[in-house]
Amino acid sequence: MTILDFLSLALQTGDKVHIRFNNSGEDNECDAYFGGFRRYESGLIRDFLDIFPVFYEVHAHNGLSTRRLLRGVSSWSLSALQSVKRLSPMQLTPDAVRAVCNLKEMIDKEAHTYLVNFMKDYAICHPGRPKIYLEPDDGVSATLDDKYCSYTGRIIAVSFIDGGLHYDIQTDTDLEKDVPDYRDVSRCGIFVENETILLKTILNTVEAPYYPEDEGFFDFIKRGAEVRWNDVPEYITRMKKPGPLVQVIGIHEFDEEGGPVDENTPIRIKTDEEESVITVKAKDLEPA
Repeated sequence: MTILDFLSLALQTGDKVHIRFNNSGEDNECDAYFGGFRRYESGLIRDFLDIFPVFYEVHAHNGLSTRRLLRGVSSWSLSALQSVKRLSPMQLTPDAVRAVCNLKEMIDKEAHTYLVNFMKDYAICHPGRPKIYLEPDDGVSATLDDKYCSYTGRIIAVSFIDGGLHYDIQTDTDLEKDVPDYRDVSRCGIFVENETILLKTILNTVEAPYYPEDEGFFDFIKRGAEVRWNDVPEYITRMKKPGPLVQVIGIHEFDEEGGPVDENTPIRIKTDEEESVITVKAKDLEPA
């Protein structure tokens, strides 16, 4: 858990919470009362990374807060906590509601800027397939503004084409591919209802990629074909350059004639380094 995860709970002193700890023992969860924050060291608090939450134990008989520090710890590092769930109802004042709405508007704008830059870098690193596919059940709500009317639907893929964001959107009647963001065109674009949710979904998908079940997704993998090998994805992302070009010399571990290919199909490739032959999975390859 991070401090931003914690701050998003908007806890006030005296709120009751349920805590799960990162340890795996029998005492890995309990209820407690939030007691405010402490700073890491004396002096000025430079930013939110310098504050640490305080918790008090629950009274065994009446369930109220005691003055005993939870497990004797004066302040908690968030790395020790797996999750914190609010048990007390949130109480927002009218001013707080306006502030939260302003914060959401600002975060959505920042999320869009971040997504544009992220997808621009992604397209550089993946020139053969600059598109991230979302699992259909995780599709993000959006509106397709057509020439004469609008349709609601779900974004199921995001790509960076010709300097701008483009989306694949599934509506009740059709699937539209590579439709530009409404900001980049005066009409026939897609309006994303929640930029932050879209960014979160994209980042989650990069960590756990989704591969469409459509036949032909891995058709570029053929014996003798030149493809790109994402050998070290973290390095590729950090250096902002695509993976090396390699040659496919065999499909399936024991069947060189090939067959149906999915993301986990073993593929034998030949690299430039002394023409060494190694076996990778189909999901590690993409079109050149």
